[in-house]
Formats: sequence, structure tokens, C-alpha cells
Amino acid sequence: MTGQAYPDLLVISVDPPGEESASVTLSSGTAEIAAFCHPCCLDAGQRIPNRLTVLDTRLLQPPYCDDWPEDEREELGRDRLVRKRRHEYVGTGTVIDADDGLVAVCGFVIDFGSLPSVRHVEFDIVRLDCDGGDLPG
Repeated sequence: MTGQAYPDLLVISVDPPGEESASVTLSSGTAEIAAFCHPCCLDAGQRIPNRLTVLDTRLLQPPYCDDWPEDEREELGRDRLVRKRRHEYVGTGTVIDADDGLVAVCGFVIDFGSLPSVRHVEFDIVRLDCDGGDLPG
């Protein structure tokens, strides 16, 4: 991973609260996202580790070819995270650890499981998930 630190995420809301499965709104301090959470033991105001996971993707590839001019590669590699539906996102992020499948985008660290050794990837996430903490009991 790069030397950059990625702070914990802030839980903004849990919907519905107290249920086993929930949609959790998280803030990186730069942006907010909604992630699926199951099992979910999170509460608003709580902080969780900055590592989201992907259930499935429709697209995961470099946004440019290696022989393109550097200014075009930088432009196409800029952070972008757009919500399509409830837990679906498209965007572009920076690969911070290809071996571990980690991408940084808008202050979030997303685990794709497997990545090519490139600087940037564009993606289309079917469902973004977060760790729901430990179940009581």
C-alpha cells in the first residue's frame, strides 16, 4: 500500500436501524456513499475501518492505454465516484495495492479482490458492502 494513511469512516446513518441487514451511509470526510451491510451492528456516529468490499463488478479496467499522453492519462485517472442506484457505483480510482486489490477513490478504500498492475482503474460496482461489526451475544 502507499504511504498515505486513510482515516476511518464515519457512519452517518443506518437504514433501517437495529435490523440485521441495512443500508449504511458512510463519510470519508471527502464524500459520502451508501453501502450494504449484513450482518449490521453499526450505529450513527460510530467509526469503522476504511475498507469497503465489492460483491460484484460489471467493469474493472484501466481508463486509458499505456501509450496515451500523460496529460490525458491524468485527466482520465481523476477520482470519480457516482451513485447509480442504492449500492451501485461507477467511477475511477487510484490503485494503491494491486496485490491486495485495493483502490482509493474520494477518500474511500475499496477492496476489489484482484486488480491488474496499473495506476488507475475505472469500475462499475454492482453492490458495495461494508463490514457490519461484531454481533452481540
